[in-house]
This record gives sequence, structure tokens and C-alpha cells, in this order.
Amino acid sequence: MMQSSGPSALLLTRQGVPVLAQDMNTINNGVSKGAYAVLDCDNPDLIFFGNWIGSCISNRSSNMMNDKQIRVVSMTCWEIFDKQPDDYKSSLIPSREP
Repeated sequence: MMQSSGPSALLLTRQGVPVLAQDMNTINNGVSKGAYAVLDCDNPDLIFFGNWIGSCISNRSSNMMNDKQIRVVSMTCWEIFDKQPDDYKSSLIPSREP
């Protein structure tokens, strides 16, 4: 547990969940920022948010939606994510011009 100035948790599950294809440095860096892309694309039509298990389910769902550009974001901690620089936040949640 390296987090000493904010929320932390040890999350366990009995469900079988897939192992992410990302390396641990990428995951640790993303978790330290409160959120990271599990599945990424340019100009997403949809963005799915969830905790890690929710992200795995969203990732599976996104594979069934071949006609859409989908980004899946694991939101590990909204409070930590909200403290990140705007450029990082907008890299995960881009603004849409009407």
C-alpha cells in the first residue's frame, strides 16, 4: 500500500476475471492517477466507466459493438482522478463540441 494521502483498498473477488494485457507499470501508473484506459481508441463514440471488474465486463461488451469506437476506463478513484491535470482528464474524457 503506497497510498498514504488518499483512499486505498484491497479488492478481492470470487469471480473469474481476465488478466489484463497491459503491463503492470501502465496499470500502476493509471491507478495512481485514479483512472486509466483499459481499452482505448481515437475519438470514442462511447466511454464505459467502472471499477476493474466492471471494466472487464464493459470490455467484453465493447467487443460486441463493432460499429462503435469504444473506450473502456477503469475508474479506481474519482477523487484522485479529479485532482489530475486537465490534459490527463481530457485524454480519457474528451469534450465534445456540439
